[in-house]
Amino acid sequence: MNCRMVEQGVFPKDPVRSILSSKYVEARLHTDLPVSHERYKFNERIQGIRAHFLGEGNIGLPYYIIVDPDEAEVSIAKRAGYAEVSVFEEFLSVDTR
Repeated sequence: MNCRMVEQGVFPKDPVRSILSSKYVEARLHTDLPVSHERYKFNERIQGIRAHFLGEGNIGLPYYIIVDPDEAEVSIAKRAGYAEVSVFEEFLSVDTR
């Protein structure tokens, strides 16, 4: 539920929308895909990335990670859970360079 609340109530609002569209590339992981799903193989790779940052078996949602644009295995900032627009704006304002 929190994921949908952020997608519908935080991401589309400025200044979050403006920051996301000008500074970030979205990568999304859906943890509820069954093995038989056509996108599971791609999702399996993303699951490995998730495990690297969060640990095996952790599916706490929503969870946001800002990664270094030059070294994708290095996280710059992490945030778990729902956040109001102003709090999420502050999270996104981290220096990525």
